[in-house]
Amino acid sequence: MRSFFCHPSLTLSGRAPISGGRSFRRPAFKISGVGFKHNLRDLPWMQDALEVFVTLPTGYPAEAYGFTFSIPTYLLGYSASLPLHDRVGLTTTQNFNVTSGVVGSGAVRSYFSYQPSLGFSYAVTSRTSLLVQDQLTIPTAPGGSTGNRGFGAIQQSVGANVVVDVEFEQNLLPSPGFDQHSLGAGLTFRP
Repeated sequence: MRSFFCHPSLTLSGRAPISGGRSFRRPAFKISGVGFKHNLRDLPWMQDALEVFVTLPTGYPAEAYGFTFSIPTYLLGYSASLPLHDRVGLTTTQNFNVTSGVVGSGAVRSYFSYQPSLGFSYAVTSRTSLLVQDQLTIPTAPGGSTGNRGFGAIQQSVGANVVVDVEFEQNLLPSPGFDQHSLGAGLTFRP
């Protein structure tokens, strides 16, 4: 069993309207979280794990904005990875969430959602890999529609214990009036 803690980080969120509406940008601290992951199998032909993750609001900003609308969220997930070839791999996750969203009256409430995903990875070299993933979210809000997130990334090992990644994600089924996408970069250190 592995446990992990995610500290809050500063993020700049924004939405750009497709037609009409108003775009906005808002700095905010993301939530903190604590989780536990248990590897079920670690075999040459399959690895899978169960995960439990709880997010906790940081209190900034004080209003009901941000990722969790100032309400704790809960996730139970299953993930599996299978090598299809010496350079190609398949990954899937099945997440069950209790999260929060805004209802038609403007009130914030918790709701249940399901997030299946399917991804493929390709090892370009022994240090560089590409990843493409599609994830559904059913529903995206209380009584809301289904979301579909497309994700692409490149990862590069720059040493025995350091990995750099650059990623792009696009909401393939955006809410009416919004075109949501993000570009990110990450750095991972292994002690």
